[in-house]
Amino acid sequence: MSGYAFNTFGEVAACWVQDVVLIGLILRFSGTPTWVAAVVFGSLAALSAWLLSPACPPPMLAALQASTILTMALGSRLPQIVLNWRRGNAGMLSVMSCGLNVAGNAARVFTTLVLTRDPLLLGGIITQGTMNCILLYQSIDTSMRRRRGLLPPIVNAGSSKKAAGAPQQQQQQHAAAGSEGRLAQAVATDGGADGAGAAMPPLVPQPAA
Repeated sequence: MSGYAFNTFGEVAACWVQDVVLIGLILRFSGTPTWVAAVVFGSLAALSAWLLSPACPPPMLAALQASTILTMALGSRLPQIVLNWRRGNAGMLSVMSCGLNVAGNAARVFTTLVLTRDPLLLGGIITQGTMNCILLYQSIDTSMRRRRGLLPPIVNAGSSKKAAGAPQQQQQQHAAAGSEGRLAQAVATDGGADGAGAAMPPLVPQPAA
């Protein structure tokens, strides 16, 4: 950690704890055998201890830090940007979430310049901030076009299911009403026939002349 204060790498330590918990949950709910989970956690513990020890050369740490630009900055943002560009809108991407991401990147740029001035770390943050700014622009553009009526409004999943189930419910109600009507007609017909039979006088045999 090269004598840096904890606030310069505390966020990474918190993310590391979260990653360990996530890996544990994945292994737990995927039905992984216990010995496989033990091997995975043992390997991760050994790798983490080696990275934090003086035995790990600084060029290796620099290369790993540079790889985060491709995996975290470009790898997590660029596919979403390309998808939005191809379909012509940002879909349900939240303007608020994109704005908070941009604000977080701005804060990290400030703290990096004040605390460490690490050019490699700063480059990754600026790259990720640029991607977040593009996503923010796409989400704002989509929101404005949706307000102008150029894009269809967002429909909740519950509303769409109710709208899709309404015609089927109406058909079931019509079918039930038709069945009740036919049953009432059949009952009325049977009752009329019984009444007609009761009104007719009984046949009395006449004596032979």
